[in-house]
Amino acid sequence: MKSAELLCTSGFEMVELSYTNIERSSIDVHSAYNYLRLALSMLQRLGCSAPVIHAPWEQHLSLFLGSGLDNLISGIKLIIDLASRHGTRVVVLHLLPQNYVGHGRVYFVARRVLNSVIAYIEREGLSIRIALENLAHGDPWNKFEKLISLIKHFDSEALGLCVDVGHAHVNKYTSTRLDEILSRHDVVNKVFCVHINDNDGVNDTHSLPGCGTVDWSRLLSSQWLRRAEYWVLESECRLESTEACVVRALLSMSMLEKLRSLLIKNDREASLSMTKILGL
Repeated sequence: MKSAELLCTSGFEMVELSYTNIERSSIDVHSAYNYLRLALSMLQRLGCSAPVIHAPWEQHLSLFLGSGLDNLISGIKLIIDLASRHGTRVVVLHLLPQNYVGHGRVYFVARRVLNSVIAYIEREGLSIRIALENLAHGDPWNKFEKLISLIKHFDSEALGLCVDVGHAHVNKYTSTRLDEILSRHDVVNKVFCVHINDNDGVNDTHSLPGCGTVDWSRLLSSQWLRRAEYWVLESECRLESTEACVVRALLSMSMLEKLRSLLIKNDREASLSMTKILGL
């Protein structure tokens, strides 16, 4: 709550509400929904918005498996309904990997969850979409091919991808390889949002862009990145002071603006080159 409030009062107009802050605030799992409700109301009161929220992920969701899938699905629906009422456009979702539900049930669980959630969104006429995030670890959902197969199976406007650049890098998806996969399966326009972060290719450190080994110059030419509606800069901060983390967030935003400037510059240079080729 405090971090979101400080970001909003420090000049940020949009903030992604993430389960990370709930997890690290020692808030019990059953209070996660209420925490999100209070945070969304607070942002709205301060004139900020949360167009993207990161729903509680597999460690949280797995705690509800003992009472059955229906209970787990009901919890996800509650978050979707809450987010929709506060103007959120995209809910990022981690699917439960096989180490949580078993190799034989991992696809069954994913399809059961998504079938219920998509049907709920469409039946209620909600203006919100679900973006499946590629995991850093956890078969099979750390593989884009498997996520894309699910998205194609449902063929719903409400379901797409959240490409986490850092997670892709850890799993050896180069920009060239990722471009080829998304283009071949015709899902470039299904990338609803992108998580911008860097790492060394081994550890998922969520470092600032340029502080790892991601090839940003090549990545910026990717059509799926250019077309994604939302870029979310995920800058991990473990400093004790929330205020210090806000300063780091401002630095992160500066890095993102530099990325955007490079993107615009590349577009202008490409446009000039095309003009010369056409002889205009």
